[in-house]
Parts: sequence; C-alpha cells; structure tokens
Amino acid sequence: KDIIFQSDDGSGGIETYFYLDGSTGRTRFNDSKYLVFGTDQNLFIVHDGTDSFIQNYTSGDFYIDQRVDDKDIVFRADDGSGGTTEYLRIDGGGTQIVASKDIYALDNIKLRAGNAGDLSMLHNGTNSFLQNETGNLTIVNYTDDGDIIFQSDDGSGGVETYFYLDGSFG
Repeated sequence: KDIIFQSDDGSGGIETYFYLDGSTGRTRFNDSKYLVFGTDQNLFIVHDGTDSFIQNYTSGDFYIDQRVDDKDIVFRADDGSGGTTEYLRIDGGGTQIVASKDIYALDNIKLRAGNAGDLSMLHNGTNSFLQNETGNLTIVNYTDDGDIIFQSDDGSGGVETYFYLDGSFG
C-alpha cells in the first residue's frame, strides 16, 4: 500500500503532493511539485511534466562532490539511437577532465588556458585565431622523424602543403 500526502490546493480542494509508493519503495512527487531544501527555501528539485531542474537560489556556490577515492563524476545523455553514452567525465583517479564527444564553442567564444587565460583559440564566424598573450608560443612535435606541416587551400578546392619543418633532419 501507499502512504499519500495530501493538502489543500489553495482553491478549496484536496491535492496529492507526494506519496510513498509501497509497490516500488520510491517517494514520488507529481509534476510541478517542488522538493525544497533550506530554511530560506533556496534549493529546488522539480519535474514539470517535460523537463527536470535542480535550482539554487542562495548567494552561495553550488557544489557537486564525489567523495569516494579515485572515482568519477560522469555526465551521460542520449546517444542518438535510444541508448545513453558518456559525454563528459571528471576523472578522480586520473585527475583530469575527459571529453568523450566533440566540444563546440560557438562563434566569438574563446577556449582559454592559463591562470589569466593567456592562451586562447577563437573562431569569429569568418576567421580563426590562436592567440598567445604572454611569453613564447612554442610548437613541438615529439614524434621521431615527424614533421610540422603547414597546409592551406590550393585555389582549386583542395589542400596543399606550402611548407613544412622536416623532423628527420635534426
């Protein structure tokens, strides 16, 4: 059997707000009924019948912690064919962030590196830029006998190597 929590709906009627489902062992909330946390009601979890939300309304930060040693936080979504797949993983054992799918930065959004964002990559919708704002920009190829190859459009729809740094002649 279920334990049903009902109350006045504000219009003189009675409404079920949530219930303990005895057949599944789950606590169930009807659509658009908020699970609210905090004295000042600052954290909400809700499903509106279509979309689901976790909302923070406090002046503090919102944390997601993984407290088990060498374990990950995995972000998964639909794989386009009815299953789920990993898109992003915060790898606690490898101490890195792993993107399992392409990452798209929209036009005029910089991908930045360095404490002050000194190295950036940007596409403005027309042109692309690799920008370094401090120190040297060093391009290294560690492959034995590997080259650094500079290619561009050949004027007839193809790509041509215009020059390269030959790594086999050190």
